[in-house]
Amino acid sequence: QSLSTKTSLHGTILNMEGLDVYLLGDLVRLTIEDGICRQTVVVNALELAEALARLEEPGGPTMPPLEMEDEPDDIPDYTTAELSMEDPSGVLVLRRIQDGEEIILEINVFPSVTTGEETCWEAAFQLPYDQAVHEIQQVFPW
Repeated sequence: QSLSTKTSLHGTILNMEGLDVYLLGDLVRLTIEDGICRQTVVVNALELAEALARLEEPGGPTMPPLEMEDEPDDIPDYTTAELSMEDPSGVLVLRRIQDGEEIILEINVFPSVTTGEETCWEAAFQLPYDQAVHEIQQVFPW
């Protein structure tokens, strides 16, 4: 059974059943599943909140200029924030993608995580941005 709801130019956008968020003291456990891969990571709650805030900052890290279209008024279609993972050791990369009228939260785990017999090689999980951020922020104690 697939958890995906639709496909965008950037990939498959999951419904909120593909995201599980749980507070563990000062840490947050994120479990992301797309019906094929399932990854569970633990990150510092404050660092996650700061990374989500960086996604909203104007002029934050964006796509390299060479990847932008030739027009000088083009707006980059994504911003990126990364944070260290507590378990497993690695980097969690969050990307806020503007896909036409839709905004997507893309979650990438580096290095890839093995779950059971499956290894999710550089899986990019995509969720509706507002819903996913709201779901994550609900566990913050502040």
